[in-house]
Amino acid sequence: MGKTKFKLKVDARKFFDEKYHEKIMAQQDWEHNCIPLQLLDEVERVYIDYGHDRLNSDKKCASSNLCGWESKQKDSEGQSHYQFTLKIQDISNKEYQKVNVPILMDELQKVANTYFKHL
Repeated sequence: MGKTKFKLKVDARKFFDEKYHEKIMAQQDWEHNCIPLQLLDEVERVYIDYGHDRLNSDKKCASSNLCGWESKQKDSEGQSHYQFTLKIQDISNKEYQKVNVPILMDELQKVANTYFKHL
């Protein structure tokens, strides 16, 4: 099994800088930032990480948080984008091969539409 990952509890977010609100990290990384385990929730095997992974100039993985809003005309409604990465811990190649991406996307689309109907 891989390293257990944690995220800040929803109720604890108001006490910390926004940069920690969407972070998912190993316990020692939270401790390095002086955030105790009692304020964290363990993430499940499948979790959504904000942004996407990319390689930096040293060929090491670096995260990039991407979102934005734009409008063609001033004071008009525009469009936004949010980029996420679906991460699955401890998945076998056999399980990986069984993932039906179009069906998964359909299910995620339903959840996203429900969320945005309530804004």
